[in-house]
Amino acid sequence: ELSTRQASFETLIEKEGALRNEVGRLQSALDQVTKENEALSSESVSFKDAIEKNHREKEDLDAKVKMLSEEKSTLLKSLEASSVRNSDDKLRDELEHLQSSLHDAIKEQ
Repeated sequence: ELSTRQASFETLIEKEGALRNEVGRLQSALDQVTKENEALSSESVSFKDAIEKNHREKEDLDAKVKMLSEEKSTLLKSLEASSVRNSDDKLRDELEHLQSSLHDAIKEQ
């Protein structure tokens, strides 16, 4: 009975060693998964920051586009007004020239 108990005890010691090895292997695997999870979490935060930055930059660009569009509209209106003034000035100059020519023609007669 003593040798049976000793054999059982040795078997338990072997099983304990095997379980300790398994626990060590599982702990190493857990450490690796934890490390990978931390890396992915860090990468996720980086992506989130990049997305937020891109969103802010897009909003800034949208505001600039709107401002430039308004400026373009103002410049086009100014150009149209200038074009009308130039046309009026040309017509006025032509009218003055015709009046002068008419006045000279009347003098000659």
